[in-house]
Amino acid sequence: MIIYRNPNLVKKEAGEWKFQSMTVAERKSRVMGEASHETCFNISDVISAPSIRCIAAAQSFIK
Repeated sequence: MIIYRNPNLVKKEAGEWKFQSMTVAERKSRVMGEASHETCFNISDVISAPSIRCIAAAQSFIK
């Protein structure tokens, strides 16, 4: 497996990365990935978990 370095990724300080030319969605995704890695969370469990609003909407639909 060959890993290429992203030219838009610049090391700012120890452990901190500065992203250039990234969309907001890409930045949020990167932050979520870093946070899940640090807390040993499986990010797919977090993303696929339904929100309270979804549960409330489903419950009111069933009634």
